[in-house]
Amino acid sequence: MARFLRMDGSSLPARMTLIGGNTLWFKVSGLGPDRKHLRIACSSPAARVSVVSARDSNVEQKLKLDIGDVRIATRATLTAHTQGGAPDHATQGVEIQLEPALALPPAGDETGMLARLLLAEAKGPGQPGFVSQSRTLLSMQWMRHVLLNRLKFGPRFFGAGNAGTLAALIVAPKQVEGFEAYPTLTGFPATNLEAIVRIANDGTYSGYASRREFMRNAIDVAKGINPGTDPCPTGLYAWRTEKADSPGDNFVKFVTESGTDFYTLTDAFIRDPLLRGKGKGK
Repeated sequence: MARFLRMDGSSLPARMTLIGGNTLWFKVSGLGPDRKHLRIACSSPAARVSVVSARDSNVEQKLKLDIGDVRIATRATLTAHTQGGAPDHATQGVEIQLEPALALPPAGDETGMLARLLLAEAKGPGQPGFVSQSRTLLSMQWMRHVLLNRLKFGPRFFGAGNAGTLAALIVAPKQVEGFEAYPTLTGFPATNLEAIVRIANDGTYSGYASRREFMRNAIDVAKGINPGTDPCPTGLYAWRTEKADSPGDNFVKFVTESGTDFYTLTDAFIRDPLLRGKGKGK
């Protein structure tokens, strides 16, 4: 009986997920009943198994599994066969769930811009302040409500001039750090987004599933599929990293969620924003 192994020698699980474009490097330890290296095949036409090295003097052979374009989710199986083509029933196969790559909406769309903003601003898996996916989802929903509330109240009161859309509001000066020159992103937003998308689409990485859920949540919120509700009776109008300075005198902290402080407006400013002056902040 042979075994499917990872490159570090640990066993491949009996079930795993791979995503279009992935490459899985693995080993098979053991020979077939004919004392020769086994031939490994995958049942999906989207997958291709290649032998990297298989020396007769070594019971281990190294292989790789390349996943091509996957349009719809499907299942496949890695199975072992003798050199003559007979199935080797003594070697347990590996069931593989094949998933399409997850892509953000186009950068030029408003939903694409908002999804990228949410991924950059919300606390994702592995980041300080992250509690759970459900709590981070709340913070994403509330960030969207902040932007919508600013549009409704009047972008000029937040230093965003006559912005009439979410896209125009987001790129206005001093609204969202790092997004003024969108679609060009630099610094942490750029590197963070690249890492999230890369890991979410790499089934060989142990943390891919959590990043994939994080990414899906951001897309659903951006598209309005899962908008949530504004928890503040007077509306949310700003957010800051937890314990950061207040956005300005016209703001009052409402709640902290998943490493982010959310603010509403003072009653006096809501009653008469022209006399109080323009609010400042994100």
